[in-house]
Amino acid sequence: MKFIVSSVAIVAMIVVAVVGVGSAVDAGTPSGDCRIEGLEVKCNGADPPSPTPVPGTPTPGGGGDTPDSPTIATYTEIVPSTPCAVDYTKYRIEVRWRANGVLLSSMVSCVPDGDPPPPPPPPPPPPPTRGEMVADAAPLLVLETGLNPPRDGLGGVSQLETWLWCDHDGDVTVDVTLNGWRAVAVARIETLEWVIEGPDGRTVRSATDCGSEPDPDSNGSSAAARWTPNEAGDYTVSLTGTWGGTWTRSFGAVSETFDLGSVVVANPTVDYTVVEIQSVGVENP
Repeated sequence: MKFIVSSVAIVAMIVVAVVGVGSAVDAGTPSGDCRIEGLEVKCNGADPPSPTPVPGTPTPGGGGDTPDSPTIATYTEIVPSTPCAVDYTKYRIEVRWRANGVLLSSMVSCVPDGDPPPPPPPPPPPPPTRGEMVADAAPLLVLETGLNPPRDGLGGVSQLETWLWCDHDGDVTVDVTLNGWRAVAVARIETLEWVIEGPDGRTVRSATDCGSEPDPDSNGSSAAARWTPNEAGDYTVSLTGTWGGTWTRSFGAVSETFDLGSVVVANPTVDYTVVEIQSVGVENP
């Protein structure tokens, strides 16, 4: 029980009410994997659990309460040093985030004797979900495959090594406003997988970072992966990136940080033509 001290008197009564937004609130730790294909984002996993009341916080009870609500309002009747008008009662109303007890708002209201306490301030809007955060981050997680020999020249050459890399350097930070909440994600590459399909069949190359474009005169050591085609013809090269990291959602004094989980991004497939170059012996004159 929380007491509000004044110079005249102290607490007379506490009434507990819950500010509800129903089960649509994603109040626990988001879970499951997300996959991004083009403009479509698909997230798996059950809805997160409701928040657990903070020890010592009044627990709602009785008809009309919604224990899964993200906020809880405490009404305290006080006798202040500066009273209300005659036949009025003064209340202090505090609204706290149920999951951790953080104070969201505090107000004082005078109510005619015999009237019910005033309604609490409205709760925050429903917090953003992990899927919404991933959807906003999606455009920044798309990677473009680099190839050498380049696609805009001859293309690949059979029996000649092709170098693969992608255009990314460092973590990706996404800072957006969703439903009035600030949501910030920091994502980093965990694994990369190139799938090459064509006359040679199906070839898979993996890496843990994008590497970088090698100098044409180098041995290609800065590339993320290498592949040597055996047969000439038309190939496709597909790159799938798996990202991890954390994300935080905040509203006023409320701040919650979650694991981003595994975010799989299927990047656009590129066409790659491989040619065969035959040497012809010529006699010296």
